[in-house]
Amino acid sequence: MRDQGFRLSGKSRWIALILAVLALGALIFGVVRAVSKAREDAYRATFGQTAGTVGGYNVTYELYRAFYLKYRAPLAKKGETKAALDRAVRARTEEALCGLYATVSLAASAGLSPEDADVKVAAEEELDAIKTYYEENELDFDKELEDGHMSEALFTYLLRIDALEEKLFVKFKADGRIPTDDAELLEILSGDGVLRLSWIYIEDGEGETHEDNRAVAEAAVAELDGGELYATVCAHYSEDKSMDASGAYLCYGEMPQTVYDAAAALAEGEYGGVLETEDGYYIVCRLPKDEAYLLENFDELKAAYQSAELSRKIAESRRSLSFTEGDMLRKLSGEDIH
Repeated sequence: MRDQGFRLSGKSRWIALILAVLALGALIFGVVRAVSKAREDAYRATFGQTAGTVGGYNVTYELYRAFYLKYRAPLAKKGETKAALDRAVRARTEEALCGLYATVSLAASAGLSPEDADVKVAAEEELDAIKTYYEENELDFDKELEDGHMSEALFTYLLRIDALEEKLFVKFKADGRIPTDDAELLEILSGDGVLRLSWIYIEDGEGETHEDNRAVAEAAVAELDGGELYATVCAHYSEDKSMDASGAYLCYGEMPQTVYDAAAALAEGEYGGVLETEDGYYIVCRLPKDEAYLLENFDELKAAYQSAELSRKIAESRRSLSFTEGDMLRKLSGEDIH
């Protein structure tokens, strides 16, 4: 007799095979997910490690990563190699970090620190206000942090730097390092404390090349040199629709620094040549100031100048700083930073 033991039908065998494959797939998926989670956990564990230093201050990898990822997409160019993009993003990240720690360094010279109790309290109060705003407007604060590639702890630290800068501003005014006397400030504003400027801006737009826009800017200067009125050339060429030939009153730090410095060197009524920036070209014209305007808008211009003076001092502090890459960061490619 044939064995009458249990035998699977053809259909049952296929079902068993499918179940076995699914079970194996689930096992593999579970292993892959566990390995992926372990890798991600290990990666996140590096966030507190030192990525480098700025002026003796340790820069955590989490802080470096947040800045790096912030700049990577805007700096990406079609056809650029990954290595070239990585170099450009690292340079921009290091510049930003030096700017951040310039405030910390300058504050330290005045006996102030991000660790000061009142600075921490101010940062926590600002954080609570931001969270309240997001909640009242039904916005997702956690998603905002995630999109900014940072934790709440890192965001709070950046708020402490902001609070530290405000404390430094108050101290410098109290110490006389930033002027507060109205008569003195009016004299400063009447001089070079504020400039009245107009500019023609040729921006590198979608589908345009930097080189082609230089040619456009040079054509605009050629028309000015040929005797065409500045107002006419400005209206025709400038892509900054918020600016016209009547100009605006600006202090240090309120436009690209190389452009502002070039404008400060001009005589009133004089225009300069083509000034290159990362995103396009400027042709700037320095205009005579209206004393009546200075008096009517004194409070606003005074506040702008005082704020600009702090920015100038922070910029001076930044000149002595540089970023030193740590061993951990040096081993990472741009794709490793995610």
